Amino acid sequence: MKTITLLLSLTLSACAVAPATPTQLQSAQTQFVQVCGTYNAAFAIALKLRQSNQLTPAQITEITQMDSVMTPICTGALPADQATINLDITEVVTSAATLAAISKGAK
Repeated sequence: MKTITLLLSLTLSACAVAPATPTQLQSAQTQFVQVCGTYNAAFAIALKLRQSNQLTPAQITEITQMDSVMTPICTGALPADQATINLDITEVVTSAATLAAISKGAK
């Protein structure tokens, strides 16, 4: 859990500078893919907790609603502009942090 939190912190701090060149945009897209990987890892933990009946119905509902937003973001086309990348990274990081908090508070 600490690893996920650390990855989220590092990733979010790294997206504060707005890339301007194609190389920097590609770097931001790579970062986006990495953030989605972190979200997927947090989701996998939450899924295991659900399968072992360690989540409450409210936690399951929250995770389900969150994933209905995150899956299209992380499985769709790469964002093509910096503003979209920053928004998507922020949303994915926030969701991964929420998953980590839910997993930590599992019954």
